[in-house]
Amino acid sequence: MYEHLICDVFDKRYDKWIFHGEGGSSKVDKGKANMHDNLDELLEDTFMMPKCDFDDIMDEDEDFDVEMVRIYNLVRDARQEQYPGCKKFSKLSIIVCLLRIKNLYGWSDVSFSALLLLLKELLPENSYLLVTFQDCKYLIKELGCSYEKIHACPNDCILFWKEHENEDTCPKCDASRYKEIVCLNLKKKVSCKVVSPPVPAKVLRYFPLKFGIKKLYMSSKTADSMKWHENGHPNDGKLRHPAHSLAWKTFDSLHPDFALDPQNVRLGLASDGFNPYKTMSSKYIIWPVVLMSYNLPPWACMKQPYLMLSLLIPSPSSPKSSIDVYLKPLVDELKELWEKGFETYDASSK
Repeated sequence: MYEHLICDVFDKRYDKWIFHGEGGSSKVDKGKANMHDNLDELLEDTFMMPKCDFDDIMDEDEDFDVEMVRIYNLVRDARQEQYPGCKKFSKLSIIVCLLRIKNLYGWSDVSFSALLLLLKELLPENSYLLVTFQDCKYLIKELGCSYEKIHACPNDCILFWKEHENEDTCPKCDASRYKEIVCLNLKKKVSCKVVSPPVPAKVLRYFPLKFGIKKLYMSSKTADSMKWHENGHPNDGKLRHPAHSLAWKTFDSLHPDFALDPQNVRLGLASDGFNPYKTMSSKYIIWPVVLMSYNLPPWACMKQPYLMLSLLIPSPSSPKSSIDVYLKPLVDELKELWEKGFETYDASSK
C-alpha cells in the first residue's frame, strides 16, 4: 500500500475513472441500457433454473404442483407478445419496465394506474397490458418477492400476531400498536388508529422459507448439489465441510430417520445490523435474518444467490435479547417443517 500510494503515486493523467469497471454514463443512460433486459435471465435468477428447463416445462403436458404452475404462468407471460406482432415487449417485460420507472421517479399509485389506462387506449385492442397498479403488483408478486407484514410492539415486547392479532395495545407495557399523533384541539397525543388507514408503530417483514427451499430443488443447477453433503464430498478425514464436524455426526446419531434421507435440508442462521440509509448521521439500524443451506458444497452455500432472507427486523437500535420475539414466525415455520415437511419438485430426479 505504501509503495502504491506514496512511492508510485497516482498517474496524474488518470483523471477519468473508466479503466477499472467504473460507469461513465448517467443514471438515465443506465436506465435506457437496461430497459430491455432479458426476461429469461430474470426468471433464471428468480427460480435458479436454466432456460432449457423453462423449455421443458412449457413442452410438458402434465399436472404440476402449485409452485410449478407459478413458474409456468410466469414463463408464459414472459414469452407472450404484448400484442400480435410486438417483438420488443412481452406481457411481463412491459410491466417490469414501467414499475422500474415508477420506482425511479416516485410516481404515485393513482398516476401509474392513469398511465396504464392511457397506454391501453393507445395500444391495439388485443393488447395484454394490465390496466391497474394492483394487477401489476399481483403479477410481480409471483416472482417470489412477497412477504408477510407483522405488527410489533414499539418496545419489542410482543408481536401482534396469532393470539395478539386483534389487540391494539401491548399486554405487557400498554404501548399503542399504532403511531401516535398530536391532536391540536385536545392538545394531547392520541392513537393514530383514528387516522385511516392507521400507521403501525413497528412492522416486521417475514419471508416464508418454503419457497426458498423449493427453488433449490426445482433448479437443475442446484438439485444435485443439495445432496453434496452425502454423496459429493471426499471422506478423507479432513475437515472440509460442516458434514465432517462432530456436531453434524452427533445430530445424525440423535435423529437417524432424518439422516437417512440426504434430501432433508440442513440450515444455518446468521443476523447482523446495518444502516440502510446512505447518510451515516442516521442512527437507524435494520436487522436481516439470513438462512443458508449446508446441503450445498462449501464453495456455494455462502454465495449470495443461495442465501435466503427470512426476516427484516426494524429497530432504531439493536433488538438485543428481544430478537427472540422477532424470531417466533421463523421458529414456528421451522417446527412445522420438522414435524410435517413438504413435497416439492426435484429437477435432478424429475
